[in-house]
Amino acid sequence: MRTRLCLALGLTLMTQPVHAEEAACKPPVGFYQPQAGMIGTARTARSIALIYLTDIYGETTIRRELPLNAVLDHGIWTVTGSLPKGLLGGVAEIRLCQRNGAVIHVVHGK
Repeated sequence: MRTRLCLALGLTLMTQPVHAEEAACKPPVGFYQPQAGMIGTARTARSIALIYLTDIYGETTIRRELPLNAVLDHGIWTVTGSLPKGLLGGVAEIRLCQRNGAVIHVVHGK
């Protein structure tokens, strides 16, 4: 019985899309919730990302990756660094929840 229940639950979960990043945006901020969310603009997303990324990877590294680019998709801001043309390498990337400002993911490519 327990095996059948686990199998049924597993199949149900496999057929439904799982959006872990969107789930991280569910908790409310508090009593006040701006209509556009806590991070309502690309400018705000870039500013917040700059603070986090500089603290994590260092000012020298992040300054070389300016300007930062911000794209909003399904309530998640993805902010990435830029590389000059012809230069190979990776850039910093951070994902921020538009609704509550939570940091969802941080990585730096090689």
